[in-house]
Amino acid sequence: MKKNQDFSSIDTAVKNFKGYTWLALIGCTLSSIYWGNKYFNAERGYYYEDAFFISLMFSGIAFAYLIVVQVLFYSPMNRHREWVEVNGIFSTEPKSDNDSTNKSEVDIIKGEKLKQYSVADELTKWAKLKEDGHISEEEFIEARTKLLKRN
Repeated sequence: MKKNQDFSSIDTAVKNFKGYTWLALIGCTLSSIYWGNKYFNAERGYYYEDAFFISLMFSGIAFAYLIVVQVLFYSPMNRHREWVEVNGIFSTEPKSDNDSTNKSEVDIIKGEKLKQYSVADELTKWAKLKEDGHISEEEFIEARTKLLKRN
């Protein structure tokens, strides 16, 4: 969610869940109809009592799942889809402006926690990136000052 900031993955998951649950509901309902017919019409209907009530129970469970997922999961998230797209599902506070400014900062290397690297080598790499047009002059100056401050 946070990476692509798109709600379509939740839409797809709920759609797939509903499809499979509807299949289960239809299967259990057909089974309930079959066993119910045998239970109510047979001379010794108590032979079919367990099968009828078990299939009826599974039909009820599938129906309850459909309602619970719609009411307790999908509807609230769909009402707040912009929040979920930006902040994720389990966040309680909005994403701060500091997070967005940190993303725009230039990282010298992704593993900044690594202690051993040559400043000269890094400056050479950044100069090559600037010459090739991959970074701007401002980014190069910022990276250079950051590198020189570390030592």
